Amino acid sequence: VSPNIFYVYSGSTTTMDDNYSYNRHAIFKNTVTSIPTSEYSTTTQLKSLTFEHGGTSPLDIKRNAFTGCKITDGANLIKWNDREFTFSSTLINANNNNNGIFEDCPNLTSFFIPKGFPCIPSRFLTQCGNLQNLYWDKNSSVTAVYGPYTIYGTLLQSLHFPASIVSLGGGNNLQNSHHLIKITFGAGSRLKFIDG
Repeated sequence: VSPNIFYVYSGSTTTMDDNYSYNRHAIFKNTVTSIPTSEYSTTTQLKSLTFEHGGTSPLDIKRNAFTGCKITDGANLIKWNDREFTFSSTLINANNNNNGIFEDCPNLTSFFIPKGFPCIPSRFLTQCGNLQNLYWDKNSSVTAVYGPYTIYGTLLQSLHFPASIVSLGGGNNLQNSHHLIKITFGAGSRLKFIDG
């Protein structure tokens, strides 16, 4: 059994050392304001993420931040708490491979979208080939799902969009979602725009 090691970040983040076969867990204090591009990309031993409550400004998660990580049950192993987030570098048309924040996470089976997300950025969960369940906070603040390829290549069979969403855009958001058989929209849906 591999031992666990916990990284607690209070200011700038630093890349995790992959030289030893520890299970790695990242804890981000509410003073962290940005997670840089590719900071934890392909960190195969990364098993969980925890974001501390509060903070005076949204935490900006850049493109490719957690691409290829090996988190499994994201709905339970990623603790978003009440932190607010923004995604300044990946909002729209992140066309290049590996630009999605959680792109190509092969072990990810579930994911929870917290209230603190203002949107779902381009390529966010693309090619998460074992993703079967996507959950939303009951008080979702998400107003837009940007494409392309937001959930491309997953195992999702049903997909729910909360009433807060106004726009589904960017094209190809559902492409290669061969298992998808049901799409539902929250009661009182404010959806006004669907593109491709």
